Amino acid sequence: MSQAVTHVRGTSKVLGIIGNPVKHSISPIIHNTIANYLKHDLVYVAFRLEGEKLKIGLDGAHALGIDGMSVTVPHKKAVIPFLTSLDEGAAQIGAVNAIKKTDDGYCGYNTDIMGLEKTFDNESVSIEDKSIVIFGAGGAARAAGLLAAKKNAGRIVIANRSEDNAKNLIDHILRYYNANISYAPLSNIIDESGKAGYIDLVIQTTSVGMHPNTDNSIVEDDVFFQNVDVAFDSVYTPWKTLFLSIAERNSSKIINGFDMLIYQAVAAYEIWNDIYIAKDDAINIKNAVKKYFLKEEDT
Repeated sequence: MSQAVTHVRGTSKVLGIIGNPVKHSISPIIHNTIANYLKHDLVYVAFRLEGEKLKIGLDGAHALGIDGMSVTVPHKKAVIPFLTSLDEGAAQIGAVNAIKKTDDGYCGYNTDIMGLEKTFDNESVSIEDKSIVIFGAGGAARAAGLLAAKKNAGRIVIANRSEDNAKNLIDHILRYYNANISYAPLSNIIDESGKAGYIDLVIQTTSVGMHPNTDNSIVEDDVFFQNVDVAFDSVYTPWKTLFLSIAERNSSKIINGFDMLIYQAVAAYEIWNDIYIAKDDAINIKNAVKKYFLKEEDT
């Protein structure tokens, strides 16, 4: 005999994610896990929203009282003209991944920097005065570069195939921070990184090595990793990329992008609910989602 469902009721707060497509998103798993862990009366669902209906979708969500939403592709930049304001992170990155309801509309946030910062803090990885190499020049690289500059890294090297894109990123970071930052071409990254001496942290922000192209790595030479203390890869499918495997065999500490995924979601959840989630609770939430994720990856 079936039982009545009582965990969703008329008092439940509604949160969600907008994008196109959204069927693949694990954000509902993450946020409903957070709500369940904290015993909050809310539900988080996915809303497929086409670009030409973005404004009407936001207006409708606001009218329905949806308190907050994650924002994913292709709306991260397109949503900005329809928002009432942006927080500092969203303004600096130029993209939004979370919005919160206000009386007049939605305010935009970007929690990528928060998620990356919390990842490194929880792994006891320091940035101040450190030598950092960032692979890529896209949105994730922008978050990483801004965080490194904000946290007073000793030296930042942007390694990218396109020199123009890398220098555009450098110029963007220098608008906000006085940083020691330079460009290095991927073609001779081993030589260029060698000039910097020991590399405290490497941040890989491109999609190279992501499933199904798991045999690829942005750099494959062991020589590069022999002077690397910590290697971070934003990819988490597969769980351990070729990039991280090479780093690990050269005794580097390795971190994949799953923690950043979880902690940027935790930061958004905190914003929507005006709360602080303690470190131990965030780790417990991460481990619960990780268990589910690895089980799904194996099937």
